[in-house]
Amino acid sequence: MKRIGIALLAFAGLSLLILNIIQNLDGQAVAADDEELAEKIDQLNPENGEVSYLDYLHYWALTHDHVQIAVIGSSVTNGKGASSTSKNWPSLMTRSIQQTQAVLEKSKLSNYGVNGATIQNLLDNGSFEQMIKEEPNFIIIESSILNSHRKNEPLKNTNESIRMAVEQIQQALPTSKILLTSPNPATTKLDTDYNDIGLNYQEYLESTEDYILSQGWNYADMYGAMLIDFEKEGLMLEQTLADGLHPNDLGYRIWARQLMLYLEEDRTL
Repeated sequence: MKRIGIALLAFAGLSLLILNIIQNLDGQAVAADDEELAEKIDQLNPENGEVSYLDYLHYWALTHDHVQIAVIGSSVTNGKGASSTSKNWPSLMTRSIQQTQAVLEKSKLSNYGVNGATIQNLLDNGSFEQMIKEEPNFIIIESSILNSHRKNEPLKNTNESIRMAVEQIQQALPTSKILLTSPNPATTKLDTDYNDIGLNYQEYLESTEDYILSQGWNYADMYGAMLIDFEKEGLMLEQTLADGLHPNDLGYRIWARQLMLYLEEDRTL
């Protein structure tokens, strides 16, 4: 009986030792995982160097409860010309973002595109204020210069409205990241199409790009990128438009594809 008791005690002691080893190994694994995650977060943090917008969204998803994306601009941001809302460039972009990382699958999009609006119109009608209330982490401002040209808005006023929009966001949401983009190329906005103040669409494109870059803000030239894509694909501009101005499903798909390429590149955010 004594031998049995001693054996049982030895077995119990060995079991406790094995359990303790397992727990220590589990603890070490958890610590290693935590250390690896912390290192990953540090690498993705835009405060520590150049990262892509996708890296930033990955960083935000790992350190916060949600990722909220907002886009604001004119009818081509709203998605006019697409066969459905799911086929405009903001929706296509968001789905692509959701597919890049598991933690980004629940990213949400709010679209503040307004038909016929300039940036100044969006400031005046409260669209920027409404967007800011949702506290998006990533904001894309489409410059809406298709309407600036159509409404004969002086270039100085166009650039000033962009400045006010960016500063309004920066003051209210200092940790949110902003990207400015151009609208799409259009057959109704050729170099020969001058508005009532003697300016063509190209002049609005060049003026706003120069101004935005001079302020140190990030700018995605969708106009130029889409034209290059069309040429590579052997497409005529007319094939990508629903009505000469707004993209069709093909045009929006190319817009989203080029924008995603921009979002993948490292830069100062």
